[in-house]
Parts: sequence; structure tokens; C-alpha cells
Amino acid sequence: MSVWQVPQYLISISTSRWPTSRRSTVVGRSGSAGETAAEPKELHVVHGAGHVDLYDKTDLIPFDKLDEFFTKNLA
Repeated sequence: MSVWQVPQYLISISTSRWPTSRRSTVVGRSGSAGETAAEPKELHVVHGAGHVDLYDKTDLIPFDKLDEFFTKNLA
């Protein structure tokens, strides 16, 4: 059993300053959460931000994207 087994929907928020190789382990690579997640699954990249920017710079957090994803898929 994979430690990344995700049977429910997945939206992954990443940043453009996070290494591409790490981003691919989240969504799409063999054994990754993105590969094992049920559809729909989505990767959203916040351009110009580093991952710690999303902790306290609320203007960078894509609340509209989260709202759209969950409204569409959990309604």
C-alpha cells in the first residue's frame, strides 16, 4: 500500500519557486498522491511565490480557486 494513497478528490496548491521535481512528486508521478487520487484532481501553481509565502501572505492564497474546486466537486 502506498503512503500516498488518496481515495478522495485532490487539489494541490504549489508555488512557482518550489522545485519542479518536488511538484511532480505531488501530482502525477508513479506512487504519488496525484497518481492515486480519485478524479477530479488538480494542480494549481501560484506564480511568483515561495511555499512559505502561502503561510501568511493571504493575498497570495488562491481562495477563489479552492472555492471553485470544492463548490464544483462537492456540491
